[in-house]
Amino acid sequence: MFNRKLRKLFRDPKLFFSDMLLKQHKKVAAVKPKKYDGKHHFTVVSAIYNVGRYLEEYFQSLVAQRLDFRTHLHLVLVDDGSTDDSAEIIKRWQAKYPKNITYLWKENGGQASARNLGLQHVNTGWVTFIDPDDFVDKEYFFAADAFASAHANSNLHMMACNFVFYFDETNMIKDTHPLKYRFAGGDRLFPLDALKKQLQLSASTAIFRTANIIKHQLQFNAEIKPSFEDAHFVAHYLMSVGTGSAGFLKSARYYYRKRGDGTSTLDTSWEKPGLFDAVLEKGCLDILNRYQQKGLPVPYHVQLTMAYHLIWYIKRLHSQPHALNFLTEAQKKKFYRLVDEIYSRIDIQTIMEFDLAGSWFFHKVGILGCFKNSDPAFQIVYIESYDAPKKLVQLRYFTRAVGLEAISVNGRDCVPHYVKTMNHPFGERLFVQERRLWVPLEENSLLKITINNVPTRLSLAGKHHQQGLQGNLITQHFRDQKPDYVKKGKFDGYWLLMDRETQADDNAEHLYRYIRNNHPEQKIIFALSEHSHDWARLEREGFNLVAFGSTRHEAVLKSCAKIISSHADKYVTNYLGPKMLSSRHYVFLQHGVTKDDISGWLNQKEHIDCFVTASQAEYLSICGEGSPYKFGKKEVVLTGFPRHDQLVNNQKIDGKMLLIMPTWRSTIVGAVNGAGHEREINPDFMSTRFAQAWLSLLNAPELEQLSKKYGYQVVFFPHATLTPYLPQFRLPDYIRVISHADMAIQELFKQASFMLTDYSSVAFEMAVQNKPVVYYQFDEDEVFSGSHIYRKGYFSYRENGFGPVVTEQADVLAELDTMMARGGLALPAIQQRIEETFPHRDGGNCARTYRAIVALDQPLAEGVIDTEILESYALQASQHRQWALATARWSQLVEQGNAEQRQHARLPLLTALREGGKIGEALHYLANAFTAEERENNSILIGEEANLHMACRQWQKAAACWQVLPVLTPSELLAHMQSVAEQGDVAVLRKIVRHQRRRYDTAALNVMSDVWAAIAAGDHDHALALLDAHVAGFTEEERMACRVDLLRCRLNREKGEFAPALEALKKCQAQGNAGISADIELALIAAQQKRWKEVEAAVLKTGLTMDQQDSALVLAYLQALRYQKKHDVLHAYLAQLPEQHSRHALLLPELGEAFIALKLWNKAAEVWMALLDNEPQAHYRLAYTYRMLGMAEEGLALLLGSHNGMPGDLDEWLLRAELAQLAGDWQEASHAWSSVLRYYPDNAPAESWDRLYHAELISSMRGLKILEKNN
Repeated sequence: MFNRKLRKLFRDPKLFFSDMLLKQHKKVAAVKPKKYDGKHHFTVVSAIYNVGRYLEEYFQSLVAQRLDFRTHLHLVLVDDGSTDDSAEIIKRWQAKYPKNITYLWKENGGQASARNLGLQHVNTGWVTFIDPDDFVDKEYFFAADAFASAHANSNLHMMACNFVFYFDETNMIKDTHPLKYRFAGGDRLFPLDALKKQLQLSASTAIFRTANIIKHQLQFNAEIKPSFEDAHFVAHYLMSVGTGSAGFLKSARYYYRKRGDGTSTLDTSWEKPGLFDAVLEKGCLDILNRYQQKGLPVPYHVQLTMAYHLIWYIKRLHSQPHALNFLTEAQKKKFYRLVDEIYSRIDIQTIMEFDLAGSWFFHKVGILGCFKNSDPAFQIVYIESYDAPKKLVQLRYFTRAVGLEAISVNGRDCVPHYVKTMNHPFGERLFVQERRLWVPLEENSLLKITINNVPTRLSLAGKHHQQGLQGNLITQHFRDQKPDYVKKGKFDGYWLLMDRETQADDNAEHLYRYIRNNHPEQKIIFALSEHSHDWARLEREGFNLVAFGSTRHEAVLKSCAKIISSHADKYVTNYLGPKMLSSRHYVFLQHGVTKDDISGWLNQKEHIDCFVTASQAEYLSICGEGSPYKFGKKEVVLTGFPRHDQLVNNQKIDGKMLLIMPTWRSTIVGAVNGAGHEREINPDFMSTRFAQAWLSLLNAPELEQLSKKYGYQVVFFPHATLTPYLPQFRLPDYIRVISHADMAIQELFKQASFMLTDYSSVAFEMAVQNKPVVYYQFDEDEVFSGSHIYRKGYFSYRENGFGPVVTEQADVLAELDTMMARGGLALPAIQQRIEETFPHRDGGNCARTYRAIVALDQPLAEGVIDTEILESYALQASQHRQWALATARWSQLVEQGNAEQRQHARLPLLTALREGGKIGEALHYLANAFTAEERENNSILIGEEANLHMACRQWQKAAACWQVLPVLTPSELLAHMQSVAEQGDVAVLRKIVRHQRRRYDTAALNVMSDVWAAIAAGDHDHALALLDAHVAGFTEEERMACRVDLLRCRLNREKGEFAPALEALKKCQAQGNAGISADIELALIAAQQKRWKEVEAAVLKTGLTMDQQDSALVLAYLQALRYQKKHDVLHAYLAQLPEQHSRHALLLPELGEAFIALKLWNKAAEVWMALLDNEPQAHYRLAYTYRMLGMAEEGLALLLGSHNGMPGDLDEWLLRAELAQLAGDWQEASHAWSSVLRYYPDNAPAESWDRLYHAELISSMRGLKILEKNN
């Protein structure tokens, strides 16, 4: 007893002291005086059905209440048709307390009907429903009476009492209920409209006001079985009452009996179909529907109750996905529908705040994704481990579906070296995916990660980091995980190898022998019990042995570099306690080929650094994407089993032997005894179905007849776990019973001709030697129900096994007859399976395994990357339209991928460049990375080229590309329409529209075809009106595909309606699919508003070269540079201006202005000369240019010849005046200055009068001279 208590103290100190306090409380309560003057009266209604063995304790706990039983308590016991001695016991107690105990009998109808009958006999103010196999603390009703009295004026409607587990097999009390937090603050009062997390699911542990039950005619629903009827009653009660308060009483302890035979309601409910149907429909949904019918929101505590109830389903169907197999397909379908419906009524916020029953972020992500098609607003990435030799950190997170993973180290995109996706099930559904990523990380690095573009926190040691995490903090954390006892010592650098602690002759022994013979430089030691039958053999062979469990063994464990074993039990991996494997490697050689799903067991291991596998299917089932194992290609190696090297060299012996080797079941053997592999004895073993089936077969006369008929020796060799039961197997003398103590199992495999087993992986030991197997699976449904440590995996015995599968004894005997008649040889189909199963049968498994272990200490090769992972990450970025990231990743793949990958990456790289706005680079890449033949014949490439021309607004080139494509997608068809409409080609557009309506007759496309037709006809107002009228009917997807907001922006801009234009542009940018078109629109809007700095920025952001920019964009950019007086940039830009722009009519006026601004007078004169017939300002600009070139006469003549000789503004009059003066035409100068003063008196220059006077004076003087000359 003392040792058991001591073990409990070390295992769970908190629980130890909690239980101690509970027991101490009971001792103290025993000496407290009874209270006779309580103020309240209570009735206990209990439904009785075959619980006679518990009733004495039930009655004793009630009669012995501190609150006087005779005065304040009444029991209504409803016998629900019991067939045991329950009635006799009740009547005996009733005879003692006739006024306090009412006994009622009814035919069996279930707990609800019994309680409802009992309610009809309640006459007290308070009522509760204690289960008869439970009992209550002595203070229970005293505490309730005191609380009700203390809160007499608080409108108290319910008291919830403290739920404590009582384990009757060990007589232990454990205060470990998941809802125990409700009583953390002692006895407390809560308002019913703000219960929040104060849940109450049990009617047994709640005390209700009887008047409320009568008033609202409340009853227990008999259809709700096998659970939740209490929760339904409580929820209905609280909803009916509405307002008031409820008490939660820590001092009132209710002891719920956990039966040692596993027959408690909580234990058996998973086997009842009603749990997956009526409980959800009549229980959970009924409550939710009642709130809906009343038009009331579902209270938080009710939502939380539903979430709490459903979390147990999630946990059950996650750990045991096949647990629903006993239901019909229709029942399964209904179950999933009901769960979906319940979760649809639970708010996302409630789910995110739900943290009961061990629920954590894993469950929240899964629930949101699986049942609400939603995701959290943030992500958490957990730092799992650090591989120091390879400088890799493992990241782990959960997601509805793998999306965009953006990992940066010191600001640079980082693609993981290894990735693994685990699928976590909810029955037959996918619950959530788990991602495990190994990322290179130096100590002096800053790690950041973003998942799916949402805020992402890095979690290390329970602390969340939102701004990234320094590498040194990560590495230090994992260095600190190393237990204090791990230190350098005598065995530093050793590799410790072992199979079972009780026997060898497995993979570790064979690997040890190889290392000793081929790599003597490696220090190795082998652990084994001194009492093992293999100890003397290995000692004779010269093995460096250490006795398992010895002080020397512990010393080895404290300092060795690696632990290498064919077993992963705790006595191997955690012999010294938790974290024993920290700072050293653990290599799992495996005991047998993993064919079933044992992920639930292996995933609990702290870590496995090297996981050895033998077959390709096994390897992929463990490390493959979507498998349930947490191990990936970093950990799992396909080397073949070391022990198979000896078997594959075996030459078949002529002797005939049938080897019978059934495996074990976790349900038929005792619990693990101590730190090793030994187990307690199950006294009922021989009565199990397993023992009976094998005993019957082994004793069958037909088996002995076959042995004699074909001359086969029959050997029975059960699993090591079953060895203690061998003496109980009474077998015929002709059957030879062998255990590990009798001979080496490898030798037995060599001698056997073929094997009879059930599910054992030893079948692979035969197959690797080309020997067949017969499978006897009389309990296949039971084995894969989840009762064993594994569940059904990738391996189908019928499709992948090495021989026939039978379920009946007669069929076993028939197959043995056939096999013996065939000489124990495998059929051709089975032989082919064997060949496909084992990729390595060359005798080199030990060598490959050794190299894999050595590689654990080797750093990663510099610059090496898994290009398949890189390709998947590039695809991630493209799918999430993260074009800069996609461009970088596709570019890296083009550089580092294999020939096929490089070829494949070109097109998505081109798309990423285009979508990312790098049109110039894209066009250059298109011209250089693809052959002319590809550009002419590859439809996808032609489409890309068309889109590039669309981005440059090169409508004619784009239309030409679209024209050659035989089939256009809806989005391509829209682009084709635009390219034609922008050219104003109404006839061609009509033809395209007719084709569109034959192929894609959708409302959205029909509207857009009308819009582009209006634009082609020049009626932009009508086009805008069409959009405004119909866009509300577009889906979000259609709106994006049609680029509606971008078009609305453009049409409003052209009207000068800048506010709606900018609003539409903002929507377009938020959608993330506009590319550089949004930048172009922004530039054009800013140009019309004369916001020149913004124009320049937007144009530069497009990344277009001058030959890729359309005339409108060039015009805006020229204006921006000129008005900002950025003359150097303007000069450089003009110097490279392509001819297509330098002669464009739209640009010529601005070019003329630019040349004037740059004082390039000859070029300015050339431009303005060309514009004389088309540009009203051309005469003035050319005249000004002439003036600057010293051509005053030509300039004056030009002005006098324009506008019917009449200048258009003040500047022109001033220039005319100046030119007249320079040309010596003083009369014209006088006229010009006079006009300046006459027409522009407010703006005329100050010197205008002087200039006029001077011009008139000179003009007069010249006139006098002329007169004098004439005279």
